[in-house]
Amino acid sequence: MDELKQLFKEMLIIVQEYGGDSYNIQKVILKRILSILEGDAADTDKFSQVKCEYHKLFFPRSPLAEFCIWRDDFEERKKLNQPFSDISDRLWEILK
Repeated sequence: MDELKQLFKEMLIIVQEYGGDSYNIQKVILKRILSILEGDAADTDKFSQVKCEYHKLFFPRSPLAEFCIWRDDFEERKKLNQPFSDISDRLWEILK
């Protein structure tokens, strides 16, 4: 659960910093996930709830599914987007 909490915290920070208002729903979902992870429920219950909320973040045509930090400079853009990509990949491994 600690790894999940850390990954979702990092994702929320990135989305808050670079996402703008078009990601408000996703920010709410990320905060709800963190609240679940910080709650007193059993880990199996937390995992089930988090998995359900996680899938809401990436449903078809969700802005978060195509999240990208845009910079004209390709190397800068790549550097800024890599952490989000790594987090997303790891979450997929855990929650698929």
